[in-house]
Amino acid sequence: MNVFEYAKQMELDGIAYYRREAELTKHPGFRKILELLINAERKHYAFFDSLQKGSVPEELLEFPEDEVKNVFRKMLQDKENFDFSAEQVEIYRKAREIEERSEKFYRVEAEKKENTKVKAQLRRIADEEARHALIVDGMVEYINRPDSWVEHAMFSWVGREY
Repeated sequence: MNVFEYAKQMELDGIAYYRREAELTKHPGFRKILELLINAERKHYAFFDSLQKGSVPEELLEFPEDEVKNVFRKMLQDKENFDFSAEQVEIYRKAREIEERSEKFYRVEAEKKENTKVKAQLRRIADEEARHALIVDGMVEYINRPDSWVEHAMFSWVGREY
């Protein structure tokens, strides 16, 4: 399997994973965040499909981080508490690991490319995958501490001790 096939399969796996979780969650805020992640992974798939066909894709659109922040703010404002099982929390932790692996893979592949535009776009996808990991972290943090979860900058709770 070549690098583009592998990357496309990773994106399809991410889409399937997030879609399944979006269908299972009863929480509208989490469903919205998962749908945003699904759309981002679809864009990544299209990017790799273009590369595989020999064309350099257009610039990727920015991930709508403000929408994610707004969803978290609304959940906090509405004091939305909900029950999640330990298994569901583990599902989101696994999603974070998937995003981290994707980020590392795209960074390694970017360094192998000679085309500077492709290299820059691969790095940009890697950066976006890193932001996806932060978003999933935020979901886990919100589940674990809905009353004390505080939003600051993008997601400042990462690596923070309470």
